[in-house]
Amino acid sequence: WGVMYRPFRTDQNGDFVEFLETNNPLYVDPPDFERERDRYEILTWNMEPGDMLAFDGNVVHAAKGNAATRRRRGYAVRFALEGSTYRSDQGVADWLVDESLSSGDRVASKKFPIVFEES
Repeated sequence: WGVMYRPFRTDQNGDFVEFLETNNPLYVDPPDFERERDRYEILTWNMEPGDMLAFDGNVVHAAKGNAATRRRRGYAVRFALEGSTYRSDQGVADWLVDESLSSGDRVASKKFPIVFEES
């Protein structure tokens, strides 16, 4: 849609709790998807142990808490395309901060290794 929606937190039921980065002009508030569900294509999947879901991180996404009696573990991986540059002001997650990079640098460092390059 050509915009970056403000990141947000949800509770154990998947309900909205709070916006993050409220003073960051890079983001805009997302529409009220819950109130206007009929205006949007909302996709869901029932996931089974061993299933994987891959999507662009800018897609608005959330998940309900674990309703099972067993512990649920998730593993998230982010890949950057060739030519991607680092943004120190992303502000979404502390684990995406790399002090060895400056804004505009190629996303390549000890923390963000190159895992594939076309020869």
